[in-house]
Amino acid sequence: MPIEIRAEDYCLMPLLEFLRSGFANKYSRVWDFEEGTIGVFVRDKLMLRNSQTLTVTVIVEHKATWRELVVTVLASGGREGLFRLDFWGAENGAEGWAEREIRNALKRIDSGGRTTSRRPAERPFE
Repeated sequence: MPIEIRAEDYCLMPLLEFLRSGFANKYSRVWDFEEGTIGVFVRDKLMLRNSQTLTVTVIVEHKATWRELVVTVLASGGREGLFRLDFWGAENGAEGWAEREIRNALKRIDSGGRTTSRRPAERPFE
């Protein structure tokens, strides 16, 4: 189940820098538009509980009219491998790990703690 984190828009640039340099190890791309910014960051993560390598994708969406940014964390590949099982929750564990890393980065940026999360991830209506 994807995880969604919301943060104030002034956290955008430091968060993008953290994701680019300290998180993504496979793919990192940021697109700037007049209306806002979109970033996609991909990392592979070895989950020792079932010896699977998962892909953790983080999508950052910022629109000037929102006055906030939305970070979506999604893990995939948990049903790969010899038995194609995910009964130990490898995907949920990888999403939880990525969420903690992002929240820790946001806490370093925003000591006021104004970030919130919702489950499941939903998009605001345009």
